[in-house]
Amino acid sequence: MQQENIRFRLPQIALNLQTFTVSPSFQLRGMHFHKAVELIKVYEGEVACYIEDHEYTLSVGDILLVNSSVIHQLVIKSRATITYIQINISKYTEPQTGYSHFLDKFFKNYTAEKYVIFHGKCELATIFSSIKKEFEQRSFCYKDYLRAHIYALVAFMRRNLLLSDASTLWDANKLLELAPVIQYIDENYHVKLSLDSLGELINSDRFRLCRLFKAATHSTLFEYINFVRLLSAEEMLIHSQKNIGEIAFECGFASIQYFNRVFKENRGYTPGTFRKMFAEK
Repeated sequence: MQQENIRFRLPQIALNLQTFTVSPSFQLRGMHFHKAVELIKVYEGEVACYIEDHEYTLSVGDILLVNSSVIHQLVIKSRATITYIQINISKYTEPQTGYSHFLDKFFKNYTAEKYVIFHGKCELATIFSSIKKEFEQRSFCYKDYLRAHIYALVAFMRRNLLLSDASTLWDANKLLELAPVIQYIDENYHVKLSLDSLGELINSDRFRLCRLFKAATHSTLFEYINFVRLLSAEEMLIHSQKNIGEIAFECGFASIQYFNRVFKENRGYTPGTFRKMFAEK
């Protein structure tokens, strides 16, 4: 399992596009992921697409949209012509909350769908064709047109619940009141946290604290705490030699069993499987 570090052919726009024709003997990349959103359209033949633990067949005219950091692989079933587009969509989807590194990631985690397949004529097909045309023809002001089409893609993804809009998920005034709580969690996620002690940081009881956090983020306080702990656990699974139990306790989970359950519910894999797939070789 590898993370692909993309070198964009148009770095100012954070865009890649390539069209190629391949035979079944051609070896594409194995299972991998990257930070870019990827769109793949089939112009000839059939392509098998593996996304996490699902398999799909893409036929002529189909467009696959794979969201950021989703594990995927393409396998050529017959002679096929495909075009893929990779875009660093985060360049076009700010704002940041400005409150905490973890909180920004928490809001960006609200991607409703990891991937979707569109068939035939549709709005996405029009956007795809427009990007492809400007990229290949490179007429006067083509970069401006490309940016405009990418913003159209962002709007399409938001409307179709493929991309979160952080500005609809957080209340700035309520987050300002919660800032001491968020900072404390970010710095002390590895120890036992109680709602009562967190509430004391803003002179609140546990019930008002939970209501305030829910109103500010549309999520529960426990979801945020587990999110912070899981991000830290991921880093340790990839970059350390510590065993699963050590990582669970050092990240603040009360038991290995609970850590395993929360990790699989949120990541789709057990911590052990995740380590095998992503750990540095």
